[in-house]
Amino acid sequence: MNPPDHFPHARGAFLNLDLAHDRIDLAYAVEEGVAHLLRRNVDYLTPARVREIVSTGGGSSSPFWNQLKADVCGVDVLVPDEREATCRGAAALALVASGQIAGIGESAHLSRPPTVRYQPRRSAERDARYELFGEYLRRLFVNDPEGAPR
Repeated sequence: MNPPDHFPHARGAFLNLDLAHDRIDLAYAVEEGVAHLLRRNVDYLTPARVREIVSTGGGSSSPFWNQLKADVCGVDVLVPDEREATCRGAAALALVASGQIAGIGESAHLSRPPTVRYQPRRSAERDARYELFGEYLRRLFVNDPEGAPR
């Protein structure tokens, strides 16, 4: 199963640009676009409402980026103070596989790193921008479901 916006040959686009936009506007557009795709994937892949997202990796070191993801997705974003979060997850899976713990649910009882929680600030403007993003996706790919270059 592919997420809703799986276009292996897609190319990027900046829409509604004018001469007043600068590189900061473009950087923000990229971050906001990725946050919109995160929201679309969360909505698509989860049958129940998501209450929080855990964010790790290089991008999670940016408070601005984490807050933007929380705002766009409308859920809390948790950022653990853990440089090797992937290794921690692999270790938890190894504990389950070796029988040291009964299931992945028990891994929640293991020593956890401190986390920072970003809570969403919803707004009508934010929701309108998300709807506009969806409309642009539909218009860009309406005749090209595979996202092939035109």
